[in-house]
Amino acid sequence: MEDDRRQEEPNERYRCGWEGCQQQLASQQQLVVHVTSQHVQLASSTYRCLWRGCSRRRQGFNARYKMFVHIRTHTKERPHVCPDCGKGFSRQENLKIHKRSHTGEKPYACTFEGCDRAYSNSSDRFKHTRTHYVDRPYSCRHPGCSKSYTDPSSLRKHMKANGHGRPSSPAATPPPGGRPEKLSRGSTKLSEGQWGD
Repeated sequence: MEDDRRQEEPNERYRCGWEGCQQQLASQQQLVVHVTSQHVQLASSTYRCLWRGCSRRRQGFNARYKMFVHIRTHTKERPHVCPDCGKGFSRQENLKIHKRSHTGEKPYACTFEGCDRAYSNSSDRFKHTRTHYVDRPYSCRHPGCSKSYTDPSSLRKHMKANGHGRPSSPAATPPPGGRPEKLSRGSTKLSEGQWGD
């Protein structure tokens, strides 16, 4: 068959996106090896990502391993794979947290007296703990909904799950005076005219 004899072009998704480099590689693994060996310099005091369109905008890393982990956002490498479901992660710590979804383990208990909530990761516990100490300035403005949250990401998740529009729409507005500004773990103050993350 003609299709069998045709030489396959390297996949476009394995094109190096580093500034000044247009090399196409045949596989994800070859792309990872290329970027880490050709573009991430050894013995540098600061490692900068020069991937075209990178959101870090050349902000440096102080360690080479941090740069390697970041590069995975561009190469889509997920070397840490869950043995239960096959889902891949760029960081070992994220796999460790994910495994708790299979075991049900929740080692991060709320420390507020009388609260028995527990979480599989410290970030979720921190968000929850704030509900005991902080006002909930992010309110859903959808007609008939009275839900409010301590952080904008929780409001966005609620609005998406319930079809209440986007936070930038009139259905949700920032609290009077702006968004909460983090002072320290568990306390906030309002800052002028800002909304979002």
